[in-house]
Amino acid sequence: LLVVIGIIGILSGVLIASFSGSSESARAAKCLTNLKNLASASQLYSSATTWMVCSSSGSYLSEDGKWYYETPGWVSWLSSGIFPSQNEASGTEIGTYHESETDRIYSLTNGVLWKYLSGTSSAYVCPEHVEAVAPKFRPLWSYVMSPSVSGWKYKSVTRADRRLLFAEMPFDGTVNGNYAPSTSRSKYNDSELQYWEGDVIGFNHKAGKGEKCAHVVFVDGHVEKLRQPKGGLSDSQLKDLTQWLCEGKDISFDGKEYEKLAD
Repeated sequence: LLVVIGIIGILSGVLIASFSGSSESARAAKCLTNLKNLASASQLYSSATTWMVCSSSGSYLSEDGKWYYETPGWVSWLSSGIFPSQNEASGTEIGTYHESETDRIYSLTNGVLWKYLSGTSSAYVCPEHVEAVAPKFRPLWSYVMSPSVSGWKYKSVTRADRRLLFAEMPFDGTVNGNYAPSTSRSKYNDSELQYWEGDVIGFNHKAGKGEKCAHVVFVDGHVEKLRQPKGGLSDSQLKDLTQWLCEGKDISFDGKEYEKLAD
């Protein structure tokens, strides 16, 4: 019953957002709704399994040692038929900007959150992200999950109000409408915020004259708009902020810079 009620709540949020216009404010509102729905779906998954959802797929070996099987993450690996396999590396983690649309759709529908989102594909992608990208490269999802809580026992998660769960990929820095490849793989950005490889959160929404903000949601389900300092963020500052969010650090912001408080 709780799962049903939770799914109804998610659907209500999706419907409300769908009636908004196509303005920037409406797209920003839809993005925040998406993040809330992803967090709610993750909590429903954790209630049903007692585990946190995984930020990417994994594989496990059968008891007889002959076959590897996929353990899907919130977004899955490539299309069916790859597993079972005798080769652990035969599954390829898929990115949102490459592979066929059929394979990318499979990645959504085979991910563990799909049923908790009642098959609502629009919950995976921010409309502002779609608006910003050339049609050829438009993603099917634009959010990434923090690996810092991936696969944890749900009750073992500490500082749930500070630990990042989902954030947006950045869409700045495109070349001819194409995205820079993920720093951790030869293909484009996947489903995981690999901050140790230089992946960062995206400040994709306007927040006043000449300013931007990033939409993020934490493990406890609350969303925040993180304002970009007026002077912007250097690459190193953006990487630090992303890591602090993933690790659940206490952070202060005085309007000019983000600082990590003492551990």
